[in-house]
Amino acid sequence: MSYTDALDEVRELYRSDLDAALIEAHRRREAAQAELGAAEREVGMLEGILSRVPGLGAAGVGGSLPPAAVEAHSGGYMTLHDAMHKVVLESPNRRLRASEIIVEIERQGLYRMRDGRVPESQQIHARANHYPHLFEKDGSYFVAR
Repeated sequence: MSYTDALDEVRELYRSDLDAALIEAHRRREAAQAELGAAEREVGMLEGILSRVPGLGAAGVGGSLPPAAVEAHSGGYMTLHDAMHKVVLESPNRRLRASEIIVEIERQGLYRMRDGRVPESQQIHARANHYPHLFEKDGSYFVAR
């Protein structure tokens, strides 16, 4: 008997046990994924809170915010489209891709969503489309007006 024949025999002999174990493994995986999602949202929220308090960075007590973030904090809340416009205006050719805008916004600490995460690419596109007086598109680039 070959090993594949032996595996087939074992599989058929324990089919119901294997099916039950697989269902339980799927259930545990889904529960773990839900728990991970909740933990990620909590971490993001807490990092977002800490990043908005001068003297506290995402690294914790004693960290510091970038100067632009302190300025935004002391002057109030910076909107995503304002943060986008600022980084695009400051770029060498006044043009950046969505991913570059996100990186620069995060680097300067200009904006975080309510749950503490940085904006996503589709949000950059949506804001640019909603504020045509601030941005125009040139291929995959956003250009500041």
